[in-house]
Amino acid sequence: MTRTFSLSASMSDFEKLGWYYHRLKAMTVAEICGHLRKKTALAFGRRTFESNLRGFARASGGLEAKFDPLPLPRPENAPPELCLALKIESKRILDGRWLAFGHVPLHVDTPPRWHKDYLVGIDLATDRPSHTLNHRALPGGADIKLVWELSRWTHLVTLSQAAFVNRESSLSLICLEWIEDWLDHNPPFKGWNWTSALESGMRLVQFVWIDELCSGIASRGGDQGKVLAGKLESIRERLLPAHVWLTWNGRSFGSSANNHLIGELAGLILAVARWPALSKFCVPLEVLKTLWETEVLCQFAPDGGNREQALNYQLFSWEFCWQVCATLGQRGVPPSEEVRARLELAAQFFRSVWKPGGWDYGDSDSAFVTPLVMPGQDVPTQWWLWFSQGSTAAPAVDYWSRPLREVAGVGRAWTFSAEDRTRTDSFPGWTWFKDTGLALCDQGRWSLRWDVGPLGYLQTAAHGHLDALHCSITYNQEPWVIDPGTGAYYGDKRLRQHLSSWDAHNGPVSIDEPHPRRLGPFLWACHHAKPSVSFSSGRGLSARVGLSQGISERSIQWIDEGIHVEDCFQPASGTPPGQARFRVRWQFPPGASLTRIGETRFRIQLSPSNPLVMEIAVSDAWIQVEVVNPPENRISHPFAGSFDGVCSPRFRSVARGPQLRLTGDGRLGSLTWTRFYMPHAGVRE
Repeated sequence: MTRTFSLSASMSDFEKLGWYYHRLKAMTVAEICGHLRKKTALAFGRRTFESNLRGFARASGGLEAKFDPLPLPRPENAPPELCLALKIESKRILDGRWLAFGHVPLHVDTPPRWHKDYLVGIDLATDRPSHTLNHRALPGGADIKLVWELSRWTHLVTLSQAAFVNRESSLSLICLEWIEDWLDHNPPFKGWNWTSALESGMRLVQFVWIDELCSGIASRGGDQGKVLAGKLESIRERLLPAHVWLTWNGRSFGSSANNHLIGELAGLILAVARWPALSKFCVPLEVLKTLWETEVLCQFAPDGGNREQALNYQLFSWEFCWQVCATLGQRGVPPSEEVRARLELAAQFFRSVWKPGGWDYGDSDSAFVTPLVMPGQDVPTQWWLWFSQGSTAAPAVDYWSRPLREVAGVGRAWTFSAEDRTRTDSFPGWTWFKDTGLALCDQGRWSLRWDVGPLGYLQTAAHGHLDALHCSITYNQEPWVIDPGTGAYYGDKRLRQHLSSWDAHNGPVSIDEPHPRRLGPFLWACHHAKPSVSFSSGRGLSARVGLSQGISERSIQWIDEGIHVEDCFQPASGTPPGQARFRVRWQFPPGASLTRIGETRFRIQLSPSNPLVMEIAVSDAWIQVEVVNPPENRISHPFAGSFDGVCSPRFRSVARGPQLRLTGDGRLGSLTWTRFYMPHAGVRE
């Protein structure tokens, strides 16, 4: 069922004023002036754009591709398993069985209704100017991410890929007809799909791929080839100038310059590289290259980690940058050696930190750029396998990427070794990414990831979570202690606020800790202090972070039987007794069961079918120990009810898992610790 709502009900005037007040506080005077200029350009610049468009048409006589910024492989070299997977996936797409974010099943119309949140059944179609719309608060639980997801055209790229490798030109024709339908229902600068420069930049990236793939098919000749060529010419003129103009004039800057700016510049670089005449609607390629290189060095730390403190955006931003490297290399203006080296480290960082079957840290909307992976398989896993094991482990990535790798200047040796970590400052037994603030330790089948970094990037820390001192534990490539995930951005404010809070993470924090406060979906009032880290005896690390109520401290020591975690909290002087208490919440994955087997001993089993159990012991210095086994594992969205055990395996997916809640008293000075013993084959009780 489709529902429609009045847009005026989406956000109260009071809420708008509150958000703008706090957002302005995060900006400098220069940035505020810049946003005023940007708003003016978007509100009144359409006449300028239309004037430029008329002059452009007279001068250029249409758009003609001058370069192929993303060289394509030969269709006859496509792996047979990829050809089959694309054939199956293209049928699913034509049947309207789409996966949003790579994992959320949707049943969409053919062609899709481009303004509909298919997850909650709300159609938000409007012809209002995009600069008058507020995408941050939509009615009825709708989330703008679901609307934008359809218009990122990843499914249309897949259709073009299937047509290319399987020589099915009819799929290319359908792809172009759907783009024409999109253009009919999304006139320039009207509606939700023109409210974000990142989204228009994403479409530029995807259309470069679509144009190259469909042009390759059209070049095979015949009547259908002529039809494809004619449609491509018409679509280029309708689509490209407006997208380039909006992406450039609406680009992110200042405290908003996160992965969005990387994506916006990537879209512009790919488009201007293929159609140089488009620089009339932005700036020359050389200027775009300089801006992009600056952002790469700003957003990726010297150790390769993305400063947004969000693992999903590590790969997302890197994918954009890698395509840009290939494009610039193809044009004969490759990036500087410093930029290429930084992106090599970024790939190594992802390979080191991300684990198959593991959970992200920080924000994650499960975004990816272009579908260069095997359809139906997990996107990060396929990239990780390619980084780690090469072509045979990820044949689809290798097939689409091999021509790009040859010109990108990045990724010349993809199977990284332990020696690749020498640029990190390592404590014995640990890999310490000092700039990003992340500590890793692999001990046999054990793997531990410890967040000891800042809240996030720039003043807003938009994608950061309150996860300082949080640690995640995997054993045998299965997650046992998890990060809570993201849930949703706009459609479920309570859930988003909880999953990014101290309450959802396991670092030792005062029960009444209010610092820092989240003021909006992507806005924090301030940053907490960056944790300090020191090496302790044996194989241990210690870290501490100063907060408004006192100092939180955690040390992690490897013992023969497993992992020893010691937590303490030093309340600030004059702290009332009731506020000296602190808590640690160990969150286990959905489907697991937690059982008390003694006064201070517990057993966790991931699932009835998994014979391994992990035993956990806690010290008797904790003043309260609670076992929380939520009565239900799956819950509906939008979320309602208590947050007991709530976690989010993936974006827009919410579930419950058991928790072990520990409460200590900072005034007592007692040793409050938790031990995780090596899993063993257990007997179900």
